[in-house]
Amino acid sequence: MKEKDQHPTSARTFYTSVDVARRAGVSRTTVSYVLNGNWDGHVSDETRKKVLQAAEELGYSTHSSARALRKGQSDAFAMDSLLNRSIRCC
Repeated sequence: MKEKDQHPTSARTFYTSVDVARRAGVSRTTVSYVLNGNWDGHVSDETRKKVLQAAEELGYSTHSSARALRKGQSDAFAMDSLLNRSIRCC
């Protein structure tokens, strides 16, 4: 047995919306509708409950860095100390 197999790491496992979709037995699009609050008219109450339960069981939470990569921008701000003004960053 390899040494790394003998000593499990304490690294935390992060789950994605794909994992939630697999757990709930629905599409990733459905998970997106539910977790972004846009489920009304797109997803039944029963399916919404399944998605929320799956997300809770996995301990799913959104990751700001992953969202920023997907959007192509972050919500970070920088301070220009020379001009003493705020500017939008990234």
